[in-house]
Amino acid sequence: MLSPRQRQGQSWESYARCWLERQGLRLIQSNFRCTVGEIDLIMREKEVLVFVEVRYRAGRTHGGALESVTAAKQQRLSRAARHFLRLRPELRNMPLRFDVVAIVGPAQQPEVDWRPHAILPSDSGAAGW
Repeated sequence: MLSPRQRQGQSWESYARCWLERQGLRLIQSNFRCTVGEIDLIMREKEVLVFVEVRYRAGRTHGGALESVTAAKQQRLSRAARHFLRLRPELRNMPLRFDVVAIVGPAQQPEVDWRPHAILPSDSGAAGW
C-alpha cells in the first residue's frame, strides 16, 4: 500500500509523463525499480532513450527541485539505467540521455522545467557504457 507521499509522487510522475508525451516523447516504462535504484520514467524521443527523474516542490523556499538531484542520486540513476539495459538488450545500441523534469508550484498552476541532458552528455551511448 502506498503512503500519501508516494501517491503524490506518482501523481506528479504521471503529470510529467503526459507533459513529455505532448512534447513528442513516448513512454517505454514508468517506475522502474531494481536493487540498485529506481527510474521514474523511461521514454523515447525519436531514436534516443531517455531516462527521466521527476522532482516536485510546492515552493522554492527549501531549495529547488533541480538542486535536489544530488550526485548520489545521479549515481543511483546511472546504476539503475545500466541494470535496465541489461534486461532490455534490444535498447543497448540507442543513444541515451538523462533528463530532469522539475515541477514547482501549486497543483492548479504548476511550472514545468524540463532539462534534457541534465545528468549525462547527449552523445553518451548505451553500447559503450
